[in-house]
Parts: sequence; structure tokens; C-alpha cells
Amino acid sequence: MDLVKHCELCEHRLFDLSTGTTCGLTNLKPEFKGKCLNIKFGDNHIRRIKEACIDYYKVASTKSLNITHFVMYMVIGIAVMLGGYLLGTMAWDKGVVSTVPLIIIGVGFSIIPIAVGPLISYSQNVRIEKGRKSKMDTLLKLYNIEYDSEILVDKDVHENKEYEAKITFSRLHFK
Repeated sequence: MDLVKHCELCEHRLFDLSTGTTCGLTNLKPEFKGKCLNIKFGDNHIRRIKEACIDYYKVASTKSLNITHFVMYMVIGIAVMLGGYLLGTMAWDKGVVSTVPLIIIGVGFSIIPIAVGPLISYSQNVRIEKGRKSKMDTLLKLYNIEYDSEILVDKDVHENKEYEAKITFSRLHFK
């Protein structure tokens, strides 16, 4: 595991653009095996936990919206293609050859990426945020820290959302 990840949660962390992350106790880059014996948890690790939980919640809470978007546009695309096909068969039965049904079917096919794109994006974002949260949870388990989170969403009159995470620690043993 990347040692800097431990330092990102520690209150002793020093960061400089030229040298990167260093320990405030030794003024050196992190050089420990497994876990740091001098790590000091404080507001920094709580803030990081809240950020990870909120970011994961923001992405995960859009699941139903993305599935609805996918189904709606997929139905529209298939309906347009089916309409183009039916128009073409009606025209063919009357002895008319036209390119209009082919154009309508092409428009139906062009709607399908509009259906699939946001679903793929959602899937990738969930995977990223879930992995980020999972890495943090794994790191905290090294220090015997476990927590539960509750995300509170506050909407204003204009449907702008503010997120707050309530973190409840169930185990807090650092060593």
C-alpha cells in the first residue's frame, strides 16, 4: 500500500510542492512497514472519511435516474427504428421505394448512444468512488478503526443540495 495514504490521514503530515509529503516529526519521506507507529488521527482523517462517504453517496444516489434515462431513451430509439421499418414496409407494399424509412431507422440507431453513454459514465464513477472508499476503509482497518456513516442531504428552495456526513466510530484503537 502507498505509504503516503497513511500520511494523508495523519495530523503530522507536511506537504510541500517541491518535496511532496513528509512527516512532521522526522522531516523525511514516510519509511515504515505496515503501519506507522507515530500516526496521530484528528480532524484531517475525519474530514477525509466524510469526503469519501459523501462522494460515494453522490454517485450512488443517481442510480435510479441513470437507469430511467437508459430505459427511456432505449425505448424511444427502438420505437423510432420500428416506426421507420413499418413505414418502409407500408411503402414497399404500395410499390414505392424510398430512402426516408432508412433515414428514420438511422435516427433511431443514433439515439441508442444517448441512452448508453450516461449509464457507462455512472458505472465508471461508481467503481472509482467505491474503490476510493474501500481503500480508505482498508487503511483504517490496519489501525483498528471502524465507522458507520449517515449522509444527510439538505435541499434549499431551488433544489440545490448540501451534503453532510455523520460519522459514528464503532472501534477506535489506533495501535
